Amino acid sequence: LDTDFEMRLTDTAGEDWYVTKSTSTGGGGASVLLDDTTLSVASTGITFSSIPGTYKRLEIRGYAKSDSGASALSMNFNGDVGSNYTRHRLGIFGDGALDASNSTATTALSPSYIEGETEDAAAAAFSPIIIFIEGYADTVVWTGVHAQGYLLRNLAGSDEINTIFGGYWLSVEPVTSIDLSMGAASALLTAGTRLSLYGIN
Repeated sequence: LDTDFEMRLTDTAGEDWYVTKSTSTGGGGASVLLDDTTLSVASTGITFSSIPGTYKRLEIRGYAKSDSGASALSMNFNGDVGSNYTRHRLGIFGDGALDASNSTATTALSPSYIEGETEDAAAAAFSPIIIFIEGYADTVVWTGVHAQGYLLRNLAGSDEINTIFGGYWLSVEPVTSIDLSMGAASALLTAGTRLSLYGIN
């Protein structure tokens, strides 16, 4: 390593390669908490609004439960409930069975199945969820979503479901708000549901 912070490496053919030491102190990949919501009572959903467009991507992390049966969480951007979303969701059951669902024109994203009060006697069972949102501030590419979640329905191993999800919002409009709900008008997110929104640099 010389005074220019360069290290010389010589390969087997005798050619020299120089590796320069970075002196950057940037915080690439650092996460910033933008919003953190915990429901104190059952609610139709959680909305993250006034989202700044200054981050590379967004992440939503937390845990959720429905006051009805186990079903898929719904997510919409900027209040858009038209058929402007695509989805491919794969549920992998504990016994190895698969449940696949896909659409190229649907009214919401459905990033994960979550626990339901009527199908799970364990009060402490809330489904962990992580949602990655790419291109949310880009005006050239569609907003893309990838997500994972888990539930243990009926406390039965065969009813365990790991969910893998991918989809698009078919818009190049910057995302400024995100609505998360149970989709079905009769279902609510229960008290104790907690979701946090992060901006990723």
